[in-house]
Amino acid sequence: PGPLAALRAWRDETARAARVDPLTVLDDRLLEAIATRRPTSTDELAGVPGMGTILASRVGSGILAALAAAD
Repeated sequence: PGPLAALRAWRDETARAARVDPLTVLDDRLLEAIATRRPTSTDELAGVPGMGTILASRVGSGILAALAAAD
């Protein structure tokens, strides 16, 4: 799958585990920005507009793993 599909799958699984709506985890616009930028570190991820350092530290490892798996 492409990076956006991989990120959506990660978001759906994360939301299911937390029993929240997927859009509560990350919205579509932010997923698209991450898929476009393809960050390879938590610092790069934090630089995506709308992400920030706190959110990047909280969910960054899952996002980066999803992106790596999409390659």
